[in-house]
Amino acid sequence: MTLIVLYRIAAEARGLAAHELPLAERAALRDRALPVMWPGYQAPAGTERAEDPVEIVALRSCMADDESARDAYLAAKLEAARRWRDDRIAYADAKTEVIVRLMQRAES
Repeated sequence: MTLIVLYRIAAEARGLAAHELPLAERAALRDRALPVMWPGYQAPAGTERAEDPVEIVALRSCMADDESARDAYLAAKLEAARRWRDDRIAYADAKTEVIVRLMQRAES
C-alpha cells in the first residue's frame, strides 16, 4: 500500500482524484499512516525525507545503457511532478511502479 492509494480512497469518497485532495488533508493522512506503514520512521525536522541515502545502482546502469528506460523514467517523473508538485512523498510513490519495473529489467 502506498500513500497515493490512501489518498485515492479518501478522495474518491468525495468524487475527487487523489491529486485533487487538499494538501492539508494529504499531510494529515501521511502523518497518521507513516508510523503504521514504517514503524520507527521519523522525518527530520523541516523535510519529508529520511536522512539515509538510497542507492539504486542497477537502475542507474539500466538508464545509462537503455534509452527506452530513460524515457519511461522521465515520463513517470514528469507525470508525478505534474500531479504531486506539493507532496514529495506522493511524488516519490508515484514513480515506484516504473522504478520497480526498470530495476527488474536491469537485474534480469
